Amino acid sequence: MSKNPVLIPRPFAVNGSKNSIHDTRQAGQDPEDATWSDGFPNVTMQPVESGGLPPKGMDFNGIFNALSDTAVHLQKGGLFYFDKAYSDSFGGYQTGAILISDDNAKLFISTIDKNTNNPNQIMTGWQILAGEGVNAATATKLQASRTINGVPFDGTQDINATPAGAVQFFAMETAPIGWLKANGAVISRTLYANLFAAIGIRFGAGDGKTTFNLPDLRGEFLRGWDDGRGVDTGRIFGDTQADAIRNIVGQSEVFHVQTLGNRYNTNGAIETLRSEVRRGSVNVGESDNLSTIHFDASRVVPTASENRPRNIALLACIKI
Repeated sequence: MSKNPVLIPRPFAVNGSKNSIHDTRQAGQDPEDATWSDGFPNVTMQPVESGGLPPKGMDFNGIFNALSDTAVHLQKGGLFYFDKAYSDSFGGYQTGAILISDDNAKLFISTIDKNTNNPNQIMTGWQILAGEGVNAATATKLQASRTINGVPFDGTQDINATPAGAVQFFAMETAPIGWLKANGAVISRTLYANLFAAIGIRFGAGDGKTTFNLPDLRGEFLRGWDDGRGVDTGRIFGDTQADAIRNIVGQSEVFHVQTLGNRYNTNGAIETLRSEVRRGSVNVGESDNLSTIHFDASRVVPTASENRPRNIALLACIKI
């Protein structure tokens, strides 16, 4: 059994004799003619002996043909094109009206009432519902919301699985779409409202009214916020920290009478390799002279103007 109502194979009286039904009564029409505005006139409802006239069978055929023609068109999956005269006759299409384009490549949906604009020429009051030209900007809200990768999505705004304020590193020299370089720049609070709502003025208040600062991660190593653990105490979220190393200590005697062949007493990071007291190439025994002790880490490890681990330079960006 079909799930559909009766499917009419063709319009009623498609091959029969029929009259075209006018919207309103025209000059010269017979008094018994039907119109769309009045239907059958009163004269067709009076007894013949009282001057009444019977309705015309061709009018019936014309009426049923027009009605069934539309029904058959819809049952066959047909849609309607924009018609200027028809639109003007009833004051324009209502919100939600759907028309097919003249090239049959797309569907238009009206977003306003009393819409008399031709969407094939002027898109004011229309959006592309389906077909060529539909995109995120023209798509409409879904009838039921869905989740994509756990993120709710109903079509009213772009999906964003990465929240504003997230920081990522990229293996390229320019920020991708939807991201800004984390370079401390001053940016608009209104233009980047989502990002401002996420980080506020934590990294700088900009001009104090309309702008704010991005974090500046250029040349920096990142460290997880201590957040009460006690490993990196006294830190405020988002603040910077200067470089440092653990303290290196050691001692060496500044003055001590040495016995030939002994070493000066040292500890910690200081060590003497030889401390025999000599004058030229001759050992002279006991002496209160001291040798110079030199400490130079670069003799055994790479050194620079900062302390750093091995690293690679990538572009730090923040999600807007």
